[in-house]
Amino acid sequence: MRTPKLILALCFLVIAAKALDFMEVQEGNAIPHYWDQKLDHFAFSTITWRQKYYYDDSSFIAPNGPIFLTIGGEAPLHGVAGGFPKKLAQKFGGMVVSLEHRYYGESQPFSNLSTENLKYLSVEQELEDLAHFAKWFQEHHINMRYGTHGMNKWVIIGGSYAGMVSCETRQTHPEIFVASLSSSGVVDAVLDYTDFDNQIGITLGEECAKLVRESMEEIDSKLDGSPAMNREIKAYFNATGMNDFDFRYMLGDAIALGPQYGNREALCTPMIEANNQGRPRLPVFRDFCNSFFYPRFCQGKGPYLYSDEWMTRTEPVEASSQRVWWYQKCTQLAYFQNYPGKTGLRSPKLDMEGHRQKCQNVFGSSIAWPPKTREFNRRYGALHPRVTNVIFTQGSQDPWQWAGVRHNLAPNNMAFVMTGPNVGHCRDLHADSPRDPPDVTRTRERIVEQLGRWLQ
Repeated sequence: MRTPKLILALCFLVIAAKALDFMEVQEGNAIPHYWDQKLDHFAFSTITWRQKYYYDDSSFIAPNGPIFLTIGGEAPLHGVAGGFPKKLAQKFGGMVVSLEHRYYGESQPFSNLSTENLKYLSVEQELEDLAHFAKWFQEHHINMRYGTHGMNKWVIIGGSYAGMVSCETRQTHPEIFVASLSSSGVVDAVLDYTDFDNQIGITLGEECAKLVRESMEEIDSKLDGSPAMNREIKAYFNATGMNDFDFRYMLGDAIALGPQYGNREALCTPMIEANNQGRPRLPVFRDFCNSFFYPRFCQGKGPYLYSDEWMTRTEPVEASSQRVWWYQKCTQLAYFQNYPGKTGLRSPKLDMEGHRQKCQNVFGSSIAWPPKTREFNRRYGALHPRVTNVIFTQGSQDPWQWAGVRHNLAPNNMAFVMTGPNVGHCRDLHADSPRDPPDVTRTRERIVEQLGRWLQ
């Protein structure tokens, strides 16, 4: 049997440093299916579009086994979820179903991603997509097949942005979903998210953070120097022609994404070695970008994935996820990773004004500003969501933990902050590994125990 592979699809996260495809998918089990999803759940309309999904019923105990629905999140979906969701299906005799998010991958409501066409992209529409799909899947794949009625017990699972969506879906549709696993779920739509950079500094450690900070200061001084120096430093990082904000933001993500996903040593080990040997650090940082950051996180586009030139393109392709995610950031969710002050690692030039200009460069001057984070948080509760039967998990090294729930809210809402070396974003959703810190293993065991109670 093949082992699951981890798809490293995005740079935002790439996409902003938050989003990657952290959830493992099963090799050899990637047959796509499609169904007709509504375009607008909040208006009387018959317009539909083709949405992609996958499912694995190899562990399903028919007809009443639970359904584990995993959310595709802000990235293309290339197969049914493996890792921990597959383990849950095997444990409880369930089925794993994975649904691609609207406007990502092949699930495109329109033939282009113009700003006008993106108006149907919101968390609210996504919540209804999930509910509408679950009812359709239940009827066509279970009830009609086995001659049953009603709903099986559905558990919704997501990580990062999709972890937030998982929580809010349980909140909005408890009649369909009996429970939610919100892994690193960013339930608080933070407008000015300076805690992100602060946590990266903590995760890197004092020595490494100091070296990175000094490197960024050197780069900033060159960007603000003569036009020739500005051009030279961008060319040095293979980023010729990028504007200053995009270049600075890209380097901020280069610093963040390694430690965010448990790869602190990829950046810190060569930086510290160079410093101890008296070698300049900037070539080391450049080599890290060329050998680690660009190939792993930038979807074949290198630093230009962050550029206005790339993000204003409207044809739906694999790497257009960057444009789509930034639309969600600019209109509703923000999570703007700004410079936090003297403890920061990224450039002081990364601020709210720079983000405002970025959003208008990409989506036009008519886009509303600022994003509607207050309305979003009032609706769903931010760090105190009004919901039951949700398990929240966080990684102690993850910069996104401060936008998520870290403490038990009630007896039927559990929160775990997993500790240990390199415990980053969505670590609990991965398959079991001998390298897992003991607290990650214990957390997965607790999740299984609690879901077992809710699925009785």
